[in-house]
Amino acid sequence: VPQLIEFHKKYQRNGIELVAIAYKQDASQEELSGAIRDFIKQNGIKYPCLPGDQATLDQVPELKAFPTKIIIDLQGRARLKLEGTQSSQDLDDIMRALFSPSASVS
Repeated sequence: VPQLIEFHKKYQRNGIELVAIAYKQDASQEELSGAIRDFIKQNGIKYPCLPGDQATLDQVPELKAFPTKIIIDLQGRARLKLEGTQSSQDLDDIMRALFSPSASVS
């Protein structure tokens, strides 16, 4: 979470938004929403954190790990799916490669 907070601070000024979707097996949406509110408060999170459900899981092809990061461009295209954890430097390199003015858009 500290890495994601730092990522959000760094990139939000460039118009890049971070949205977290939380899942908890065998929890009602109400229980999950309460746990998310508490977690946001305890960790000083400033980016949106939403409860996930089966419908959101079904939208991510071949989801195999938590955490998974999906980088979506301004046109709504999923550009990259990253499973597990990455270093801050790796995330910076990925963002530069994907969104620099010289990056090709497929």
